Amino acid sequence: MSQKSKIIIAILCILAAAGAFVAYYFYHSVFASNVQTKDNRIIYIASGSKLSDVIHTIDTSQILKNTKTFIRVAQWMKYGDAQIAPGKYTIKEGWNNRQIVGLLRSGNQTPINLVINNVRRIQDLTGKIGIQVEADSNAFLEYFSDPTTIQKYEATRRVFFRYSFQIPIRYFGR
Repeated sequence: MSQKSKIIIAILCILAAAGAFVAYYFYHSVFASNVQTKDNRIIYIASGSKLSDVIHTIDTSQILKNTKTFIRVAQWMKYGDAQIAPGKYTIKEGWNNRQIVGLLRSGNQTPINLVINNVRRIQDLTGKIGIQVEADSNAFLEYFSDPTTIQKYEATRRVFFRYSFQIPIRYFGR
């Protein structure tokens, strides 16, 4: 075997090793499990959040083994400030970065249970709603007190509040 063929074989071996390293790194970043907890974890993303806020929320929740690979996959999948949907998300045990970014990009939120009991006044109702969801209780109070809302349901304020208004058990935040 000549000197040239030995050099070519050595270069091919180095290129194959480098290619294998890049392939392993890509696989490990995208498809290997990156959730370090043994149970499902919940995160809340607030309205107006940016990617840095989402990363901070995930990082402080200590959900991920490696935050840097999550950031890389988020960039590769073009998950940025424009794609962030606020809400409640469940990150499951054993998920990889692609699954987490896909969940956050899709906006497929976990429903929240809105529980309201023992309410006599409309102010109490809006206060209880305001505590359990991100929206301000004053916005709910304005909506429920607005004459057009009452007219929409064809009721007087008293009848509207006492008899004809029902709140669903689940509220899907968006």
